[in-house]
Amino acid sequence: MVASAVKRGARDVALYSNPDLGIEVEISASKIDRPGIDANLGVAEIWRFDGELIVIERLDPSGSYQTAPASGFLWIKPDEIRRWVIEEDALDGLRWARGLRAWGRAQTPGFSPPG
Repeated sequence: MVASAVKRGARDVALYSNPDLGIEVEISASKIDRPGIDANLGVAEIWRFDGELIVIERLDPSGSYQTAPASGFLWIKPDEIRRWVIEEDALDGLRWARGLRAWGRAQTPGFSPPG
């Protein structure tokens, strides 16, 4: 069954598909094996942020995560994620969104984000 066809609030985990992309923000030392949990779920790519550094990791065929220079889903690198999420001034949301769209169009031919 496809996740979009699952009744909202269904409690059977087997009805939901596993995510392809995970974004994890962890400022303190982890007390659980997040990479192991993510790998067991089959999460193909993880973006990890530790308060300073953003790292993109992809799941390899052996079930381990390897650092990647860029996302496999979007045409974006860790330093670009940091720029748009942390460094750019998002107080003016409309200006921020316009800047992100313009950057996206310049990076990827045919890029057309919603909005």
